[in-house]
Amino acid sequence: MKKNILLPVLITFMSATLLAQAGQSKIIKKISIQKLESRLSVLIEFDRGISYESFTLIGPNRLVIDFMNVDEFLPRRSMDINSFQVKRIRIGRPEPDIHRLVFDLEEELPQYEIKEVDAGLEISFRVIKTEELKKEIKPPVEIKKEAKPPEKTPPTVEEKTTPAKEEKEPEKTAPKVEDVIEEPWEEIKEEKRFSIGVVTGLYFMQDEAFQETYGKSTFIFGGESSFTLPLKFLDVWISFKHMQDSGKTTFLEEDISLRMTDISLSLRYLIDLENITPFLGPGVDYIYYKESYSGEFPLASISDSEVGFHVQGGTYYHFSGFLSAKLYFKYNMIKTTIEDLTVNLGGTEWGLGLIFRF
Repeated sequence: MKKNILLPVLITFMSATLLAQAGQSKIIKKISIQKLESRLSVLIEFDRGISYESFTLIGPNRLVIDFMNVDEFLPRRSMDINSFQVKRIRIGRPEPDIHRLVFDLEEELPQYEIKEVDAGLEISFRVIKTEELKKEIKPPVEIKKEAKPPEKTPPTVEEKTTPAKEEKEPEKTAPKVEDVIEEPWEEIKEEKRFSIGVVTGLYFMQDEAFQETYGKSTFIFGGESSFTLPLKFLDVWISFKHMQDSGKTTFLEEDISLRMTDISLSLRYLIDLENITPFLGPGVDYIYYKESYSGEFPLASISDSEVGFHVQGGTYYHFSGFLSAKLYFKYNMIKTTIEDLTVNLGGTEWGLGLIFRF
């Protein structure tokens, strides 16, 4: 009868224990770094039940530690070390269920040791100098035949024996701690190499005849895309914009319309700050234009294309990792000839855009 009561109670207790353990979140608590005289020590404190695996990569050299079964981890951050052949430490998440700690190493690899401790995991880095290697490599020892020790004679009464002085071992001093660092991390910005967006603005034509016909400014809209080069502070930018306006001829005041398409290509210099990225760069333009006339005008339309140059500048404001706003200006330098008349199609473009980064 007792067994029948004890068994359900035991099952209930074990089930409650397992459920409680399953409900507890497993987190990485803290990463502490100590720069000692002879080694670099990195202590990762985490809850029990977190499994890990480590491996090395080359080109460039890295030591990688992947943590599994982690509910909470430190944010995506990095910290420069530049000591014991360790450049810096980075935190990432290559897969939803894997949190990764990466040690960027120099070309000359350091010695390292991964050891489990009560608090979690300790990784030690040590660089062996050439002098230490020479000390560790001992020269071959010559084996000599042992000579028979001379027979000891009992000391006379007059001789006084004095006990040999015991040599004191030098006191061992604890290694000097140069630096103790606890989470002075900087957030890692995820590299966004490609962007695409929509832009709109006003184009101020320089030619006086165009200003008299169409006004001082024309509405312009279009799209753009960019790709960041491996240098990271340079990118290639391309845009496609279209403008359309209508007016009246100067003398007869007949209806007239203008359509102009601008395809631009530019190499830009970027300054990547915390939330903003200013840019500046030169480029080339291919402009196709068509002017249509109505009424009794001798020509129905005039169309042509020209190549010109531009300089642009502005800044991006990053709302998040993938969404940014853009404010820009662009100065176009382009001229064409219409009916033996030189027309300046250049001007200043001011606008803003909404950019998506990938």
